[in-house]
Amino acid sequence: MPFLLEYGSEYGIENTDEWMRVLESDPGMKNRLTTIINALNRGHSPVDAAAAKKQIKDIVDEYRAKTRNTMSDGKFGSAYIDILARKYS
Repeated sequence: MPFLLEYGSEYGIENTDEWMRVLESDPGMKNRLTTIINALNRGHSPVDAAAAKKQIKDIVDEYRAKTRNTMSDGKFGSAYIDILARKYS
C-alpha cells in the first residue's frame, strides 16, 4: 500500500482497516481515490483532494467513534451518536 504509507496521514487514514472502510463506504470512492493516486504518481496536485480529504475524514471519524464507543450491550456510545447527529443535521 504505497499510497497509505506515503499519503495516509495526509488523508487521515492511519491503517488498513480504515483504508478498507473508506473504500467500502461509497461506490464512487474507489474511482475517486484511483484518480487521486494517479495524479500524485504523475507529480500532479489532485483537483478534488480537499473534497476527498473531507469525505475521508467524515468516514474515518464515524468509523473510529463506532469502534471506540461500542458498548457491550451493542448500543453505540455518545461520541458516535454526536457524529451521526452532525452528519445528518
